[in-house]
Amino acid sequence: MTAYRQRIRVIYPQDGGRITLRTDENWNADVEAVSRNGYRTEFQVETERPYFYFKPVLRRDGTTMWSRGENCPLSQRRELRWRFIHSFAKTRSAACAS
Repeated sequence: MTAYRQRIRVIYPQDGGRITLRTDENWNADVEAVSRNGYRTEFQVETERPYFYFKPVLRRDGTTMWSRGENCPLSQRRELRWRFIHSFAKTRSAACAS
């Protein structure tokens, strides 16, 4: 099966926390960053599908805070590379129904 790779950059001041991603492959598992530089955290996600949903989370002091808003769709055809986060909430994300 073909592997698809996407690079995602999340812009958010980490304020002592750590930004990770969650994806629809497993909403309970963190995808760790490949690089961190100030406000920018960069990820590389590999999937067997040409599309997936993701959501940034902020890990701080043993707490997981999900970014507010809908889960973010990303496909090989889309040029979305940057995700700006305005706030986080201490709630769980719901997977998108197709």
